[in-house]
Amino acid sequence: MYLGKTERFAVRLALRRRGISVEKVRGATDEADPLIRLADSMAGFVRGYLEGDPTLTPLYEQAVRSGLVKELSGK
Repeated sequence: MYLGKTERFAVRLALRRRGISVEKVRGATDEADPLIRLADSMAGFVRGYLEGDPTLTPLYEQAVRSGLVKELSGK
């Protein structure tokens, strides 16, 4: 997904407001890139938890306890 100038600014601003330091925000489309696949997988995992999938609750809580996932706001 390519991000235009306005979208990059909005994403950068939203991240900074949540206390996340960013240097560069860009879109990416190469789904063969392992980092993109990891980010997509983690986003799906967290989305599933937030949507109430009961099978993900214990895994999500363990990920938060271990520091793998950091909660930025309450559910």
